[in-house]
Amino acid sequence: MQYDFAVPTAFQPLAKLTQSNMELVGKFAFSPEVTSEAVRAVQSCMEQAWASAAALTQSRAFADLTQGLMRNYSEFVTDVSRNAYALMGQAQATLLEQTQEATSNVIDAATVRAARGRRAG
Repeated sequence: MQYDFAVPTAFQPLAKLTQSNMELVGKFAFSPEVTSEAVRAVQSCMEQAWASAAALTQSRAFADLTQGLMRNYSEFVTDVSRNAYALMGQAQATLLEQTQEATSNVIDAATVRAARGRRAG
């Protein structure tokens, strides 16, 4: 892989050495031997991670975590339910109050209209 960038004549040998070494390192890194070893190392690491995770799920700390999470979510659902019922109760009281006020306004308006009708007639 050749790069075309301006390199002063004094640095051309260093640039050539660097480029040649980068090509060699690239060939090495992607050689079948290195890639198969890298794959083996990653697989081994993943197996150890799974084994470790499986062992952790059997620990008391994991049981405490799970119980704590369940307790937190249970409290959350209880609080949300309690708040929903409180809001429904407030909504019902507000609706009743507004209905009574509207009824009173209608009665007052009807009374005023009837009084005007009697005076006019």
